[in-house]
Amino acid sequence: MDTAVKHTAIDLLTLKSNTDAALSTNVFSRVCTIDAKGFVSFAATTLRTLKLLRQQEYDCIIDFEQFAKFSAIITALIGRKVTVGYRTEGKHRHFF
Repeated sequence: MDTAVKHTAIDLLTLKSNTDAALSTNVFSRVCTIDAKGFVSFAATTLRTLKLLRQQEYDCIIDFEQFAKFSAIITALIGRKVTVGYRTEGKHRHFF
């Protein structure tokens, strides 16, 4: 295996309800979650997770959400030079 690949970490940002499924894959180095059960928990976990993700030194962020703009906003707020995501017609997610 290539040395660069050995030192690669993949973190996942997902909803708290997806935690067990994400962990069961044994793919991710870290699973960061946002709790969407209520406005207060959603806001608090979003801010806490955003702070944590901004502290990481990611080389690239990949946004797999095709329609919702929330993940594009989070990607932009993390503030990394290289981001990859969908450019879905009519959604204007790429402006973030």
